[in-house]
Amino acid sequence: MMTAVPALAGTAIGGTVSTRLLVGWGFGTAVSVIGMAASAALDLPTGATVVCAFGLALLVFWGASLISRRSGIP
Repeated sequence: MMTAVPALAGTAIGGTVSTRLLVGWGFGTAVSVIGMAASAALDLPTGATVVCAFGLALLVFWGASLISRRSGIP
């Protein structure tokens, strides 16, 4: 499931295929690094922390998309 999160972010932002690919790569890299940093800082298992970071990122992205739809921001 978590491998779909960067693809969902790229698709939601849209644009050309190359734009979606770059957004997905950037999103996946950023969330992975954040998850690994949180794992090191909080002394938690890395795999589980990265998966939780992707889940949290998906929730934040979903919430932001709901807010932008309600406010009329494309």
